[in-house]
Parts: sequence; structure tokens; C-alpha cells
Amino acid sequence: MQAATASDLIPAAPARPLVVAQWFALPYSKGKSLQVVIGLSPGAPGQLPVPTELEYLRFAIALAADGVFLVTERPSRADLVTAATRALADEAQAITAAEAALVRAKVTLPASSSSWKAALRRATYDSRLPAGRQFGEPTWNFIFDPWTDRGFNSVLLDQRLGVIMVNGKPLL
Repeated sequence: MQAATASDLIPAAPARPLVVAQWFALPYSKGKSLQVVIGLSPGAPGQLPVPTELEYLRFAIALAADGVFLVTERPSRADLVTAATRALADEAQAITAAEAALVRAKVTLPASSSSWKAALRRATYDSRLPAGRQFGEPTWNFIFDPWTDRGFNSVLLDQRLGVIMVNGKPLL
């Protein structure tokens, strides 16, 4: 793919490194098949404390019998460009909308955090790519502390940054 930063993909974009935002082993693979989600490292314009995951833009990696890792599937450069462009354009406004939704829903800020942004655990931009395999409109999903066995706080936004849900409930 030959892209290490957002600026390698998009002219005039900030030089935010592309990172492994999340990975997991497929359950039937005995740990020999991984899904790796690409993300943008923290930085301008959103200044989030966590990477912004570009959901469904994943690398599939398999461990072959001879011990060599093989990339068996990868996102297209065009899909990465589209998702990163949109994520960078909306990231700062999306986190602001998510914070406002939590306040409007009267969710209590965790005592350990100075702001909702500081309480952020995961930021995911679901671009609904690759086209033809994903349907519906893009969304933003933010997960905030407290991160416990009883759950977490979350905000789901639509592509226009309107609130779909706060903590699994529509915000009326």
C-alpha cells in the first residue's frame, strides 16, 4: 500500500500515522488468523486521546504452517483515502457532538476524568466501506469511561453528526 501516514494518502492532510487501532483472532482459527483494523493515530484536527478506527477497513493476516505471516486480504487504497478524508474532516465536530449528547442526556462524567474527551476509550468512524460489502450510511461511535463489567458510556452519531443513540437509547 505504501502509506504510513494520512498525508501519504491525502494531499495536505496532517501527517498522522496509520496504526493498528484494534486486532483480534478469529475464533475458529486457533489464533492463526487475525483481523487488523486500521486507524489514524491521535492528532489534529480532533486531538482525541485514542486512535480513530476506520471500521471494516481491515487486513486479514494468517499464520501459515511454515510460520510465515500472510496478508490474505487488505483494504483498497481508494477506500482508505475515502474513509480517512471523511474521518479527518468530521472528527473534531463529531467528538464535540458526542460530548454535547452526553451532557444533554444527563450522563454523569466519571470522577476520574476532567472532560468527556479525557474519558474517551474508543473512537470509530464506520465509513460503510468497502462498497458492495457494507450498506447504510456512515456513522461515528464513541465509547467512554467508566469501562467496567457493568458497561460503558457510548454515543452513536449519523453521517451528519446527529445523535442516533446515547448509551443504547435514542436521545429525544
